[in-house]
Amino acid sequence: MLRATLFLLTFIAFVIDAAQASAPFVTFSDPVMNFTFSYPDEFRPLASVQPLLGGCLTIPLRLAGKSERPYERILINEIDYGCLERSTPDIGSLTRSTSNDLLNVYGKVVISEPTRFLLDGHAAAFISATAEVGDNVKGLEPGMKLYAAQTCVQLDHRVACWNVLSSDQTRLSLLLTSKVSFNGRPGQMWTPSR
Repeated sequence: MLRATLFLLTFIAFVIDAAQASAPFVTFSDPVMNFTFSYPDEFRPLASVQPLLGGCLTIPLRLAGKSERPYERILINEIDYGCLERSTPDIGSLTRSTSNDLLNVYGKVVISEPTRFLLDGHAAAFISATAEVGDNVKGLEPGMKLYAAQTCVQLDHRVACWNVLSSDQTRLSLLLTSKVSFNGRPGQMWTPSR
């Protein structure tokens, strides 16, 4: 498992280097957690989601691919554990559970073990996952495979998670070229590949 994870991270780093030069990026700024997130300019906004859990869970960014295929999504969600009056859980288990919650709507899910790392000095965890589409998912063919990656980062008592999903495994590599920047500092990869 460790060897497979290391191979995946090496492959991601290689593909990211190749893809960075070719795709223009769009930047989303989050004033609440003071970060910017740059992603490929191949997405359109989805309808916003009202804050959940009494406003303690927010989804400031929901995007879909501009074309129907490949099927692609980018999602940012944020949880304020101080607002929930709960202690912040372990970043690895939180990353795994939030990804599982997001992908379960598609069908059978397989998720890697979290890789813990520091993202701009903050505790973070990265996971990769696949979901096999079930029979009752509108607009997707049963048996279709979806590839996903997610990083969650802890900033004080708040957690932000960036999740990308594609039905094309090679396109997922392009989505992983997205960068995040905290407090106006230079952007960096949101995966542990560098």
